[in-house]
Amino acid sequence: MESGVQTDPLPDPESVGEDADLVAAIRNEITKRGPITFARFMERAAQIRQGDPRDEDTQIGPNIHLAHVSRVQGFVDRAKADGATVVYGGEVNADLGPHYYRPTLIRDASAGSEILTQEVFGPVLTMQTF
Repeated sequence: MESGVQTDPLPDPESVGEDADLVAAIRNEITKRGPITFARFMERAAQIRQGDPRDEDTQIGPNIHLAHVSRVQGFVDRAKADGATVVYGGEVNADLGPHYYRPTLIRDASAGSEILTQEVFGPVLTMQTF
């Protein structure tokens, strides 16, 4: 997740409903309560709704070009080749078509690796310990 100025108020994690912004809810939970458990994160990630951006229930739409999907996949593939582990996602969502890349969580990336130092511009998060 990127840090930066938040202009919208973040939802209280106790009142996060189905329509809440998942990323904002996670940020709020981390800020107010400290790190969330891995199991809770995975549970919430499994609830992300991908689909047609015209559908109000969609949280993540398609990538605009197949070339961009290839770019995102390249980041994930290079991270795996460098020893990182994909713990969630890491592939095209075949159920929705070739423009949809599954939300992805990567761990065990080496300090200074590309996946940690470059912008993926796709639904890819990294988990680091410190």
